[in-house]
Amino acid sequence: MEPITNNELKSPTFALPEDSMESNVLSKPQTSIKKQSSRVDETFYGRLGKDPKLHYTNNKPVCTLNVAVNSYGKQVADWKRVIVWGSDAKAIMEKLKKGSQIFVKGHKKDRSFLGDDQEMRSITEIMAHLIGFPVA
Repeated sequence: MEPITNNELKSPTFALPEDSMESNVLSKPQTSIKKQSSRVDETFYGRLGKDPKLHYTNNKPVCTLNVAVNSYGKQVADWKRVIVWGSDAKAIMEKLKKGSQIFVKGHKKDRSFLGDDQEMRSITEIMAHLIGFPVA
């Protein structure tokens, strides 16, 4: 049996022509890069100002945290509202309380809602995707 040479190989029938493959490959990554660049990530370290609050939305645990963050050169702490979903929310409820140290990495999300006085209000929250705290 003789070896097959490159000239004898045929392209599979599902392959696209060279010029169309280039345009398809380049268009998809450019679109996804633009979407990711609009997200603003934040990373900070602080202390809980209140005990965490746990509630359920569509049977998924959601934990709300109020974190005080000291900024360099400021005498007053900045407050950040942090939202944690899933099993991390349950772990926070078991392990953390008011005054506990916490590390948060997440992205900002603005939302609006109708207040008790029927006025529209807006709030900026941090949707956490990484949480850390010291193990006692």
